[in-house]
Amino acid sequence: MEWTYKLYDNEFIDVKQSLLCDQYFSFGSMYESINDAVKEFDKFGIRYNGQRYEKWRQSQKLIFDSWQAINNNFDDPGPLKHDYQKGMAIALRGMSESLTPTQCWKQYEQLLKVKS
Repeated sequence: MEWTYKLYDNEFIDVKQSLLCDQYFSFGSMYESINDAVKEFDKFGIRYNGQRYEKWRQSQKLIFDSWQAINNNFDDPGPLKHDYQKGMAIALRGMSESLTPTQCWKQYEQLLKVKS
């Protein structure tokens, strides 16, 4: 959960852009769409086509499936198979409700418990 909050924090040291570099490839564009990926590669003079994108996308099937599962279980992460998915789900929910990480944990920790 905390990792997800940090990932979306542009001031967090691991995601903050360095002043020493003036060109960045936004890898997240690959997960958005072929058009976003093509635009990103264009910034660096690289022609990127749909065939390459689809080949890459198929190699990332596990990630896309996991992301879809997280989004499908936003309100109730109980059915998710992995703890990281559950943590991401409650973090995304907390951020959508403008909760701090601490508030999110206090409010949604019970959703992480295994139901018997």
